[in-house]
Amino acid sequence: MYTLTEIKKCYEGNYEKFERNLRYSKVKLPFMGYKECNCNGILLSERLYLQCEEECEGLCKKCKKGSVEGEGISKYGHASERGSEGWKPLIGKEALTWMQYLRKKKLTKEDGMAILKGVKINEKEWNGKEKLKKDKRMTFETSRFLPITGTLKSELRKVKKGERKGENNLNVHLHNNGSGKRIICYYNKRTGKVRKSNGMVWTMEANKKFVEMYGDLDENGLGFDEGTFSKISVKQDSRDEMVELLNLEREKMVKDLNEGMEKEKNDAKKEMEMMREMVKEMREKMEKMESKVETKVETKVETKVETKVKKKIKFGKSVAKKAEELKKAEELKKAEELKKAEELKKAEELKDEFAEFDDDDEEFEFNPYEHEGVTYHKDGNDLYHYPPGDDGEVEHFMEL
Repeated sequence: MYTLTEIKKCYEGNYEKFERNLRYSKVKLPFMGYKECNCNGILLSERLYLQCEEECEGLCKKCKKGSVEGEGISKYGHASERGSEGWKPLIGKEALTWMQYLRKKKLTKEDGMAILKGVKINEKEWNGKEKLKKDKRMTFETSRFLPITGTLKSELRKVKKGERKGENNLNVHLHNNGSGKRIICYYNKRTGKVRKSNGMVWTMEANKKFVEMYGDLDENGLGFDEGTFSKISVKQDSRDEMVELLNLEREKMVKDLNEGMEKEKNDAKKEMEMMREMVKEMREKMEKMESKVETKVETKVETKVETKVKKKIKFGKSVAKKAEELKKAEELKKAEELKKAEELKKAEELKDEFAEFDDDDEEFEFNPYEHEGVTYHKDGNDLYHYPPGDDGEVEHFMEL
């Protein structure tokens, strides 16, 4: 968006260019071919009948509402058929060429070429009358009559008492050729200058009256209306002052806005710095906590490992102790077995000796029985020392 100051700077002293560009911006371009990506409907568009710009397949919702019932045809026809030879809308007046459209807008072919900026269109779009009437709304000149007496710009003078309105009531200078036409001059509202229209038909009295009202002619043959232009210039000055005040107010607002934005920016920077410091502190705390956790974990792991090692060492020692005990037990067992074997051997020898006794004596059978590591002869529930004494008798030990 341009500001009033920038627009004023760009177009200062050249208001016609500004107004021309403003008028160009409101002009619609002609039909330039069917676009498949857009709606297939046609809009009136000031009788140019242009394709709907809504992006869709077929008809958009707006064109469907105005379509022919039951046929799915747009109100003015399909855009795909718009470029065909002899095309006419289904309803309404015939389409205008772009030249006719420009003529309605009070524009010429040169204006159209300037709007297109080198884009080529169908030659048929340039068909149409190009002659334009002068648009009084776009000029800054107003016509004035030159009075015979006084400075009244109206063509009639005040009617005196007893007079009637008629030809003698005209208070204007007429052409010198007897045509009865009134002499006219043109006043420019922008500059305050007054120019003559066709000075060849002016009478001497008319020229004198022009100098009396508008002063001597300048180098361009123009007069100047001080009274009217001073009022306009005062209004223009007041407008300029108002524009200046508005510009100052706007600059002040922009300045305040920029200051506010700068302040917000600085506050945002401070907040960001505070956030960064907080994040930094949090990271330091997290690192400390992580280091503590790591040390705790390491100590726990070390203690666990130590306990496991100690357990294993203790278990190894207990296993070694048990192995030694087993070894000793096996050695004792072997010693006992050896002792038993010797005792059995001795018993067999004694048995052989007893076998030599007399057949008349009662037969003696050795029945070994071990009690508290000592072998005895068992007879029923009685235990006897073995071997027998010198007398050949076994001594009674105990009763079971």
